[in-house]
Formats: sequence, C-alpha cells, structure tokens
Amino acid sequence: MAPSNQGRALDRLDYGLAALAALAALAVYVRTLAPDLLYGDSGEFQTLAYTLGITHATGYPVYLLLARVLGFLPLRTFAWRVSLFSALGAGVTVGGVYLWARQLTRHRTGPLLGSLALVVSYTFWTQAILAEVYTPALAVIVIAALGLRHWYEDPAYRWASLLGATLIVGAGLGIHASVALFIPPAAAFVVWRLADPGLSAHDRQRGLLTALGGGLLGLALFVTTFRMLDAHDPPSSFINVTMIPSRSVWGLTRAELAQPWTRFWITVTGLQWQTAMFAEGVPGALSALGAYVRRLTSHEFSGIALLLALFGFFSMVRGPRSAPIRRAFGTLTLGAYLFCVAAIVNYDPPDWYVFFLPAHMLTAVAVGVGAGRLLEAAAAVPAADLRLVLKTVPTRVSDATLRSGVLAFIAAILALGVVMPFALSRGQALRQGRTHFSEEHYIYPVDHPEEPRAEATLRLSLLPDGAMVIMNWRPLYATYYVAHVEGLRPNIVIMEATPHGSQGQVAASLLDIIEEALLADQPVYSDEIYPPLQDHFRVLPAPGNLYRLTLLNTD
Repeated sequence: MAPSNQGRALDRLDYGLAALAALAALAVYVRTLAPDLLYGDSGEFQTLAYTLGITHATGYPVYLLLARVLGFLPLRTFAWRVSLFSALGAGVTVGGVYLWARQLTRHRTGPLLGSLALVVSYTFWTQAILAEVYTPALAVIVIAALGLRHWYEDPAYRWASLLGATLIVGAGLGIHASVALFIPPAAAFVVWRLADPGLSAHDRQRGLLTALGGGLLGLALFVTTFRMLDAHDPPSSFINVTMIPSRSVWGLTRAELAQPWTRFWITVTGLQWQTAMFAEGVPGALSALGAYVRRLTSHEFSGIALLLALFGFFSMVRGPRSAPIRRAFGTLTLGAYLFCVAAIVNYDPPDWYVFFLPAHMLTAVAVGVGAGRLLEAAAAVPAADLRLVLKTVPTRVSDATLRSGVLAFIAAILALGVVMPFALSRGQALRQGRTHFSEEHYIYPVDHPEEPRAEATLRLSLLPDGAMVIMNWRPLYATYYVAHVEGLRPNIVIMEATPHGSQGQVAASLLDIIEEALLADQPVYSDEIYPPLQDHFRVLPAPGNLYRLTLLNTD
C-alpha cells in the first residue's frame, strides 16, 4: 500500500538537469585529468587494473574489473583511462547529488548549487582526476540512496529498486570499503519503512527478503571477483609485492598465505591497517573531529556553503507531516552523514582527509537542500511585501516578473558565495588543464607530470636482467607499470621495502628472501639504505640512485 503523500516526484526536467550537471563535472575533470602514470596507490590501481591482481586492503576487485573494461577505450594511455574512471564516478556523483537534494526541496536551483559546491571542493576535485577508488564508491552510494528513495514510495510495486540498491551496495564493497558506511543508515531506513502498519505481511516479507537477497547477491559478486583475481595471481599482485615478502611483520607464514581464504580475510579486513582504527580512543577521535572541521572551512566548502548546509540538515528532518517520505529521506541523509563522521574520526591513516569524502558528498546534498529551502521561503513572500521593500520597482513590472527577478538575484548571490573562495584557483586549473592548487604531489607531481614514467624508465634501463629490487611504496608501482604493463623489463621482480606496520624496518622474512636470491646469484638492488640492510648485507652505490646488495662474506 502506497503512502498518501508521494513526496517530491522527479520529472524529465530534473533528470535532464542532473545529466547536464554530471556532464559539466565530467568535462571539468577530464580537462584537468592526470595525463599519465602516477605514484603510490594510483600507480598500483593503474598497474593492477591491467594485470588483474589483488591490491592493498581491501583488494578492490570490482573496481579493477570495471577499470579494466574502461581500459579498452582507444584513448591515450591505459594509465590515463584508469584515471578517467574516477572522473566518470565523479560525474555520476554530482548528478546524483542534484537528484538527492531535489527530493528534499521544491526548488531546482538549490540542488544545482549543492552540486556546484561539490564540484569545486578540494578533495573531491583532486580525487576525481587520479586513478582512485573514492569517486566510483560515492557513485555507488548515491545510486543506492536514490534506489531506496524510489522503493520507499511504494514497497509493494517498486521492489526492483530495493533489489538494485542493495545489490549495488554489496558489490560496491569491492570498489571501496567506504560504501559500508552507508549500510547501517540504509538498513534503518528499510526497516522503518517495513514497520509501517499500512503494509501487508506479504509486502513486509517480500521487502525483507528482497533487501537481504540483493545484498547477499552483491556480496557474492564481490567475493567471486576477488577469488578470480586472486587465482590469476600476477607477480604485481599486492600479495606478492608486500604480504608474502614482509609476512613476518604480521606473524604470517608462507603456508598460511598459500590458503585463498586466508588471503581473502587478511585483505578484506585490512590486516595491514587495523592498528589505525580506534588507535587513540576518544581524545584521538575528538582531535580528528577538530581537524575535519578545520579542513572543511579551509579546503572544502565556503562559509556560505557551510551555513546553507547547516540550514539544510536542520530543515530536511523538519519537513511537514504531510510529506512523510521527504522527512524519512531527510532523516536518512542526516543519519548517514553523522554515521560517516563518527566512523572516520576513529580512523587515522596518513591520508585521513580522503576518507571524509562520503561526508563531503552529504554536505553538498545539505547545501542544495538549504539553498532550495531558502529560495522556497523567498518565493512564498507576497509580491506586495516585495514592493514595499523594493520601493523603486516600477508598477508596470508584473508580480511574477518581480518575484522571478528577486529569486534570480538571491540565487546569483548564493552561487557567488559558494564558488568565490575557489574561483581563482579552479579557473586557473581549467585554463591550464592542470590542477596547480593540488597538494597531492605524493601521488601526482603536478608541475612534473612526466616524472613517474621518466624515473621508472631510467631505473629499469640500468638494472640487469632478472634483478630483484626492493623499493619505497611511492615509485614502486609506477616502476611495475613500465616494467610489466608496457613490457620494458617483465623479468624484473619488485617488492615493497617497508610496508605500513613494519616501523620503517625491512622485515625478517624479506631479509631471508634477499639472502636466498643472493645465494642463487640473482642481482638484488634497493632504492634506499633501509635499516637493517647494512647489518646483513654489503650495500654498494649503483647507477640510477640505486644500491647493490651483496653477501657480507663475498670478497
């Protein structure tokens, strides 16, 4: 049985505006997209999307398969196409933000301003132009939310929307674990709707089974894709590059890592990064919350945008009782935001700020709702009152024209307030096709975009055939990409020197591997003098800013 009030229905114009917003955002990010190979995690994704192996936690198998499919496009380099996946995810997210906010306000301009606020925000932009998992994950969340909203209107007849929403969330865990942040509030949303006394027992049962079935099917897709990539097991897989060589850091043995389900469990549960969760208790969480608020005001949103967001969050849960769907969807939005922030302030990796992206997306939705509700209020002011305030308006101007002019003026002021703090840097990026405002040089050296490829090519050209190299994480996968994806030196073996958790020390198990290689007359090199290499091997300078390792008892 459908509720008496159907909420805010979307029409063709709404979908058209959402599509235009998505395409405009895509054009912005393609214009400033990283042109080629990248460092760090991005280099890993660019490499493993081609070689199809498991990445660092949580494996990201669904992301890699989708990026591999996109990689068949006959456009520029494969590395560029993997970065393009992020731009596409960002475009879908921006369009989805419009539709999400539009469900919570009668005014279309407000949701457009929310989308605009997200487009120009720092972290969203800088992650949309790199080979990364965050914007595709946001696209999953926004699509799932819209599916749940569609189902909520009529659970008896729109069960396919619930099935699709839960399925994409389950599979989306194979894109990025941040999708899991949406599960608790979404589950509460579904349970609340199924508890409606107006629903029949049959509709409740079908809704529950549909939600569970869709989620389990999505999880099955995630697990299946993981197993496929894990079984493929290329040399470039993170399991071979990091987990097996440095297994002693986590107390693992070769026999344990030979088991597929062990590899699945330690990857999906993030064994390498578990120490970053709840590491500092309540004081650490409060400190992280303060850092998040400071970054919101300094990097992500303008002051006016944040005021609109506060108003939007407040108003979206205080809708009229005649619009229960709108209030329920607004409560889902606020609940999802609060849950995201509460979870992420308890996680402390080096790039902590990136994990707040789901919260930034929901903030942009709130900006759209706040601006929309403000414009709704302005539209409700009687024309006679407007004329009293604007005494210079000629009497020949009709009431409709006057109201439209006032609304357009307010919308223009709000748009300027949303964009103005970022206009100069974002405009320069669009003119030059390069994001000089970005601070992500660890991944993307904006001023020298050719650097990752040039350094990797030089390094590989100086190594002897069959060499083993232990390297810092930053250049590791850029080197692997040139060596294996492009086939420059496919017989070179590369391993991570000091992964997270090793306290900057080469693991005992990796020292054993190095010794075994040297005893077998395999040349071994390192890009730095990591402790305790000098305690176990002779370390000699070599061309290309490398070091040659030999046994201590070698003359």
